[in-house]
Amino acid sequence: MKKVLCLVLALSMSLVLVACGPKESAESVVKNAIESVKNMNVESMQSYWGDDQFKDVNSEESSAESDAESLAMMGLIVKNLDYEIMDANEEKDTATVKVQITNLDMSKLMSEFVSQALSEVLSYAFLSEDQQPSEEELNKKYMDMMTTLLDREDNPKVTNTVDITLTLVDNQWVITPNEDAVDAMLGGISSFSDAMNEASNGATGAEATSEKDKITEIRNWAVSDIWSAGFCDFSWYFSYGTNSVGDTMDPEFALQQLEKSMKQKPEYDTYMSSLPAEYSDISELWAKVSEQIDILYADVKSRELTVSGQVLDTGLYTQYFQAFDSAYNELP
Repeated sequence: MKKVLCLVLALSMSLVLVACGPKESAESVVKNAIESVKNMNVESMQSYWGDDQFKDVNSEESSAESDAESLAMMGLIVKNLDYEIMDANEEKDTATVKVQITNLDMSKLMSEFVSQALSEVLSYAFLSEDQQPSEEELNKKYMDMMTTLLDREDNPKVTNTVDITLTLVDNQWVITPNEDAVDAMLGGISSFSDAMNEASNGATGAEATSEKDKITEIRNWAVSDIWSAGFCDFSWYFSYGTNSVGDTMDPEFALQQLEKSMKQKPEYDTYMSSLPAEYSDISELWAKVSEQIDILYADVKSRELTVSGQVLDTGLYTQYFQAFDSAYNELP
């Protein structure tokens, strides 16, 4: 999953820097620059948007297979890219072109992908080591999963209007770096990445601007801090003496980190129980997840931190969390 996420999210950074284009009007520069992305013309993309940033798509350091995967993935994202030039204004040394851009709603699609990938990971969590899929097999599963999502005919779309500014350099219009335009062309990948980072860093208060933002924060806390670095690792440690990916694990340190993470739980429980009526389903599902977190935490705390072979039963947690995650992905 990490490889696919990095592959997709890297595209959001690949259009940020700029280079000189051919001598043409500001409106024509913007139109041709967007067309180069839409048509996957790598040479033109590098000319208009900056060749240094396209190493993730076509790099001498990466394998031919990786390049092909990158190009195929980006092709699926931009094949639905559409745009309309709304206005163009040129002055002496600067210009502004207003563009309405429509593409797949990658924020929704990436949320769906993460949910599917998480379910896939959970299904393997307690298989013996010889039954675990290899990293290559997992990467292929995730790539196929992402490809299937992107290739659907009825995917949601999003439209944004952005102002693209240009400056006159050596008598040529050059696009000024514009993260909003990049984000719009790639369907909101940057926005999704930013939201994930904020949630992972524990955004609270003014940073959590809506119920969906806060629920996302709580969900990611449960996935990352409580499950991945907590119960999943401890289950493997009690059985095999390693963490969930087979690496050496310091159980005392892991428990200290879990204890710190659990300090956030009362706040999260209070928030989820006080959601408006329209969130009643996900609130009730969280109550079940929360109860299992308490049960598993008490179980871990009661044990000696040794390889005992005694299974940490996470079956109910997995069942309830998958239901909670499905409800989360249906939120508007």
